[in-house]
Amino acid sequence: MDVRVLVDARGAPRETVVVRSSGYPRLDEAALATVRATRFKPYAENGVAMPFWVVMPLIFELES
Repeated sequence: MDVRVLVDARGAPRETVVVRSSGYPRLDEAALATVRATRFKPYAENGVAMPFWVVMPLIFELES
């Protein structure tokens, strides 16, 4: 599954959107919660931090 996230100039996620679903709503919600809890390295252009969009692929594995 893939989640698109808008990261602000401080590295915090601001908007999250599922772009490729797992097919299971509970897994999609878990992925969104994971991305919302992630802190990113801010993107900088000419030394100035700027917001940016990134697509994060997420893989869930079940352990037996």
